[in-house]
Amino acid sequence: MRINNNIIERFYTINNSIFSRNILSNNFTIKNENSIYKSNFSSYIPSKFINLNKITQKMIINREMIDFNSGIVSFEYGANNFYIEKDGMSIEIPISEVSPIINEDNVKTLEVINNRLTLSPNTYYKFKHADGIERLYGATNNGFKTIDFVDSIYDESKTSYDQTLFDTVDIINELLRDSSYMIISSKKSINFLTNELGFKPGYFEVGMSTGKTNRYFYLDSGRIINDKAFNNQIYCLNSINHLEYGVPRDAKWIIGGIEYKMNEDGYFNLPYLNSGLTSGEFKLVNSEGKEIHLKNPDMVKQSENVK
Repeated sequence: MRINNNIIERFYTINNSIFSRNILSNNFTIKNENSIYKSNFSSYIPSKFINLNKITQKMIINREMIDFNSGIVSFEYGANNFYIEKDGMSIEIPISEVSPIINEDNVKTLEVINNRLTLSPNTYYKFKHADGIERLYGATNNGFKTIDFVDSIYDESKTSYDQTLFDTVDIINELLRDSSYMIISSKKSINFLTNELGFKPGYFEVGMSTGKTNRYFYLDSGRIINDKAFNNQIYCLNSINHLEYGVPRDAKWIIGGIEYKMNEDGYFNLPYLNSGLTSGEFKLVNSEGKEIHLKNPDMVKQSENVK
């Protein structure tokens, strides 16, 4: 042990290499004449869980270094394999042949800005969840992924299944997926997207900086629908004569904070999904502001005949 520039270091000589641990910054480094491999550890990992021999075995010089810039696809705990994408092919690499690294300068905070979540490929993201734990994720051209191998490959105490981690990945990937018709009503999903991530009711977007952006509408009722589901509903409403459905002439649709009146023929010209819809309202109201609903046209006709 020695003091170097006011930083306490411990040195171990293993396999003709020098392995040092910087106690204060929790960095591990293998040094020899040719290269330096560095893996950063979260500061809350207790040192007693660190197996120095295992670390040394995983960080032998000339092992492949994998991060998202290498096109990481997945990590399988059961088989202890990484699967990376190279030249359009999926390649299996045993964990013993891998030295994982993270460039801390590329770790961004997962956040919603102006009701938009935009992810950049080959980028790590951190997010502090409601349970107080800050988890690490990554984005690739293939979607949003867990990168829990960064912690658990060195720390057996962190290999347990993390439900929150995988729920988050599933929810965000669902929004990144180009679905033909989507309605999200799961309380768990809605709670994460709104109370934790910060989406507000109304129009919002989720996408990749290099690709397609998916558009959604978060209703006050607590559901989220994509643009195809929203626009399909608008098309149907614009196609019907509301008078035939028992709607009074002075009724109004309120969508996204904007009011729309019926024309003389009984039709509405309602908007398709757009960024101007800044609230989650989607309702039909009478002149008193009370919400009303479309009636069965046949029942309306029968009622008129009775009169």
